[in-house]
Amino acid sequence: MEQKQGNIAYCIPTYNHPDTIRDVLEKSAALYKEYGIDIYIYDSSEERDTEDIVNEFIQCGYDNIFYIKMECSIREKIKSIFMQYGWKKQYKYFWLVKDRRCFGEKTINRIVHNIDDNSDVIFLTIISKYPMEDKEQEIQEYNTDVIEFYRNWGWLSTSMDVTILNTRTMLFNIEEIYEKYADNVMEAFPQCIILWENLDARKDNAKIRMISRDHLQVYESSYSTSGWRKRRFEILKTWVNANDSLPEYYQRYKEETTKKFAALPWLLGSMDELIGLQKDSLLDEKVYVRMKTVWNRLVDIPLDWVYLIINERYFELRQIVLKQIEILIEKERYEQAYWIYKTNTWIGRYDNDIEYKVLNKFFIIYQREKDRENRNDVFYAVKSYEDMKNKYFSLKHLLWRLEYEIGDNEEFHLLKYMREYKVSNIFLAYLISESCVNKDKVVNSLINRNNKE
Repeated sequence: MEQKQGNIAYCIPTYNHPDTIRDVLEKSAALYKEYGIDIYIYDSSEERDTEDIVNEFIQCGYDNIFYIKMECSIREKIKSIFMQYGWKKQYKYFWLVKDRRCFGEKTINRIVHNIDDNSDVIFLTIISKYPMEDKEQEIQEYNTDVIEFYRNWGWLSTSMDVTILNTRTMLFNIEEIYEKYADNVMEAFPQCIILWENLDARKDNAKIRMISRDHLQVYESSYSTSGWRKRRFEILKTWVNANDSLPEYYQRYKEETTKKFAALPWLLGSMDELIGLQKDSLLDEKVYVRMKTVWNRLVDIPLDWVYLIINERYFELRQIVLKQIEILIEKERYEQAYWIYKTNTWIGRYDNDIEYKVLNKFFIIYQREKDRENRNDVFYAVKSYEDMKNKYFSLKHLLWRLEYEIGDNEEFHLLKYMREYKVSNIFLAYLISESCVNKDKVVNSLINRNNKE
């Protein structure tokens, strides 16, 4: 008998997360039914709790929910899902999603809109820009350049739920792909391999529909979290192999894409995260030895720094990190300096000297200037920590003289200093708020003087 047609098969693999499944279905079942999306729960749980919860929803009239019991390895489970195991209809699109995540009406409406446009992939940019870069990617509604798509978004394709695949053009050769790639690769990154393997086959006429962050409403259940942490190093080593194994077409950007994902601050790109892993006994000498051969392909944090973390030589590490930030400021590479600062908050726990305090203030002001006015004037005429302290305390001293009327014409001296050293109103407002007692008096004095000029 011929199967009915359906829009989207929304497939959720789960294991021992009944509360998460209930939470997610409460948020999504009715909405998805309204938009013609069928939900398949692929459950490997040891107890019946998840099955009972799903049956509750089915008995309440949600005929768009289907429960499938799976007793096999994670690799075989995901393979079966990609091979459309248990589907009740022939669907246009397939959407594999984490069990702890679902999407709101704004997103679903956008996805279902134009679903007949025959895109090979619908891609959800749940993060609008790469975290370590300053500018957001310009996102067109449609993308046909596969190699640039890999370069710009390969790192995000690792997230299970961002790719919605055309069943006709992207799921026709699953058995062949599983035979071609190593078992550990297909266990860790099956959605990536299938995406990039089949886009390579369609590179001359691929059509990728982009859903921008503006159209996304994402709900994440608090009842469960990622199970990656304990296996992080093993999985990221596999990530190197996954990219190496991709077709030759992607060769130009394999190294860049490999590192962009692994160097995310919540994976390996943050010293704070590495120190946390060491504290939890997940980063030690054995891991260090195992990862040495691929470390430089995964992240720019020097392996020597990792060795210091493992041996808890934090004073030496502090000196190295602060020097690196100073060098980057001298070279006017402020965004890189900011990211090193932001991913090394542990220094504040071990050291609270004046240099670090002033650095902290400068980066607060830097972020405000950048966000509000796209400027970085806080670092004008600053090439070192000494310059930073001089600028900060000179300005603070002038404000103090103005507030307490220490000399004559103090407003003039302060405004002159601001012009010479490009002190923004954001910088000034921060210092007034932090340092002055009679804030209104200082502000009014400066306004009156500025009006006269």
